[in-house]
Amino acid sequence: MIVPVAGKGETVGGEEAKAQELHDQFENDNRAIKEQIFKMIGRNISLWSRLEGHLVYVAAFLLDVPADKAGLIFYSINSFPTWIQIIDELFVLETQFSVCQNSWSAIRSRLLKLNGKRVRMAHHFLQGGEDLSDIMKLSDAELESDEVYPSLKPHRLDTRAKWKQPALGVSEIASFPEEILCVSEAMSELLDKMEPIYFGPKRAVTAIMEQHLKKQAEQQPPVPQATTKGRAEE
Repeated sequence: MIVPVAGKGETVGGEEAKAQELHDQFENDNRAIKEQIFKMIGRNISLWSRLEGHLVYVAAFLLDVPADKAGLIFYSINSFPTWIQIIDELFVLETQFSVCQNSWSAIRSRLLKLNGKRVRMAHHFLQGGEDLSDIMKLSDAELESDEVYPSLKPHRLDTRAKWKQPALGVSEIASFPEEILCVSEAMSELLDKMEPIYFGPKRAVTAIMEQHLKKQAEQQPPVPQATTKGRAEE
């Protein structure tokens, strides 16, 4: 049987068109996924900035200074682990806050872990992910793996030992806001504990001074009022 050339060409052309359509759809989906990951990274870094503000309030209580002065000091320090170290030392020095140390210890370890992810989101870039030909061979279960999608990795020339770990995948990037929220809630609870300890003595001193001034005012003899007759005679 002889197959017409035109018919054969039409069949091959149809398969090529479908393959090209599938490839184009994959490329579009891949670009959309990358754009979504970039948006998540930007949101995560913004959320981290708010978390740093909570930490400055903790430092302000420990340093016994207004929050803006504590912010000037801490934001002038580029190393976040140094922030943590300073607060560790302040908790040791300021013994009136010793009842808060257990809460702080639980928070600090979570902060350092989150900071590691934050650094990777700020300094690494998206790369990798499966090619179309490889994805077509994967099962539904394998498609759920982070390895299918682009992930954050250091530059190939950044050979420091601390990056000898798995790449930061989509699921970890996506879960970062929830982790931030949990730590923020814990820090709010810590600040609620620290506030009465910080303001309690100050309020007590203020109350004593107000009572003293009130007592002095009550003991002062009344100031004589000039009469109309007296003013006329003058």
